[in-house]
Amino acid sequence: MTKKKKKYKIGWALTRVSTEEQAKTQHGSLEQQKNMLGRWSELLTERSGTIYRITRFIEEDRSGRAQSLHLRPGLQELEAAIRHKRIDFFVVEKLDRLSRDQMYNQKIVRLAQEFGVEVHEFESGEIDLKDRGKRMSFNMKNMWSEEYSLELVEKITKKLRESMVNNGKDSSSMPILGLDKHPTKACFYNINSREQKDVINIFTEFLRVGSVKATVVYCLKRGYKTKERWSRESVDKEGNIVPPKKFGGENFNEKNLRHLLSCRKLCGFSYFKDTWEQFPKLQDEEGVVRWEYAHFRNQGPVVPLDLWDKVQSVLANNQQKNARFKSDKNVYLLSGILFRQFTKDEIQQVTKLVGAQAKSGANMYYEDRVNNEIRIQKQHIEKVVCARVKTFLNDSGVLRSVLESNCTQSDEKAIKIEKQLKAITLKIEEYERALQNISSQLRTAALGDGSSLISTARFLGEQNEKIEKDLAQLISDRERLRHELHIVVDLMKEGKIGEMLARTMKDFDQRCDLEKKQIIQSIIPRIVIHDNKLELFFNFVGLPSNGSRKHRGKKFDLNKIGSEGGTRTPDQAVNSR
Repeated sequence: MTKKKKKYKIGWALTRVSTEEQAKTQHGSLEQQKNMLGRWSELLTERSGTIYRITRFIEEDRSGRAQSLHLRPGLQELEAAIRHKRIDFFVVEKLDRLSRDQMYNQKIVRLAQEFGVEVHEFESGEIDLKDRGKRMSFNMKNMWSEEYSLELVEKITKKLRESMVNNGKDSSSMPILGLDKHPTKACFYNINSREQKDVINIFTEFLRVGSVKATVVYCLKRGYKTKERWSRESVDKEGNIVPPKKFGGENFNEKNLRHLLSCRKLCGFSYFKDTWEQFPKLQDEEGVVRWEYAHFRNQGPVVPLDLWDKVQSVLANNQQKNARFKSDKNVYLLSGILFRQFTKDEIQQVTKLVGAQAKSGANMYYEDRVNNEIRIQKQHIEKVVCARVKTFLNDSGVLRSVLESNCTQSDEKAIKIEKQLKAITLKIEEYERALQNISSQLRTAALGDGSSLISTARFLGEQNEKIEKDLAQLISDRERLRHELHIVVDLMKEGKIGEMLARTMKDFDQRCDLEKKQIIQSIIPRIVIHDNKLELFFNFVGLPSNGSRKHRGKKFDLNKIGSEGGTRTPDQAVNSR
């Protein structure tokens, strides 16, 4: 008699903890989950006579709440594997390791059953929604996992807010320039009198110039640096002791200076929305509670409150002007040049991948809106492309060619801006004369018949308000154009191109995304994903005759390059939903 051939099933195991700190714990929960699920596959194989082999362990260190689902690429890969029937089963230690969102857990279990993929739980066995008993058990556990998460968030937040209101305790233990850690109490601070003077000088200078960029230059001249601090000693997964690391002590830039100017630890008080009605007597009309830091109660504010208020007013007025810096994080470097090529019904098709964003705004990706199953993590693919662009820039003269082209156009642009400035200046003078005329008419009306004074004053007041509003906008436009003219004239200076070229190559990774996008898209007109490969086509139009020909007409097959430079390979970067 011939032996009966055993059935063979392959699958994945999903392990999860809620934070990065938990993931780094020596012999922590992730390792224990992995060991348990490994034993589970052996026991199930013995009992069922079918070989259950786990070919991949997905390890995640993210919250299981609904708000974090889009930040879990491993979970997205698991869902894609189910849709494409690449696995026969998947297993979790318990249901809340999958997620703590009822709707999502129901969705993925139903999806698995639709595609014939088994869902197993270490604690209670296979989840089968067709079986009444197992379905009821699944629904109860699913509801409890979400309820537990919501209850935990509420408890922690309430305790945190009690300590903030009653004791002035900070939610973190991170000091800032002007404050030192309390010598005996965690999450409390003492004012550093020497640093306090520096902070007040920075605030005063910002109030004088009204510009973060100009204040950064001032800080560099005075030698001001960010707060220096040390991390705690820790232990990694392998049990190695990680010594404390030094943070801070760096020169100010626009980002950390803006953080300093708006940090409420310096004024000594902050606000929160009283979601759970803990402090009804302390709420204002909108249900917001004001609480004070302990150092403010004992020593007063680091920055005088009148100076603080004036600086916040200037920052608020500059929000429109600074909108380009805030929107920089939403720039998609490969927008318009990223395509996907695939075969459908024996016909080659090409679709464009467009930038998309999760509802919370925390996760961004490129997606194929024709075929909604395809989603690529923005940070992963952009990291790969930036690495290849830097290599190319080192070997060719394309960047110099682009900068020289921009410089030749600067003269015409400067003339155009000067014309716009002249027109706006004439308009401002016209509006100022109109305001003087309204004042004169008001004085004349005051000397006339009193019965017509009220109606005349109301009409002239409305006209005055409208003109003042338009005048303020014109003045703002004039300042913006003056700033643009300064940049253009600066670009035309002799020797500026070489300086800009050296700076761009030196700190390419620190450049703003708008500049990165301009550089990348001037070099790469098209990026194509096909057969799990990423190909970059370089544009050589306008290259100088002595430029490097090393990369001309060449396509980079990143599937062969692999994860060079710490980047991910395309099959890791391209995640199906």
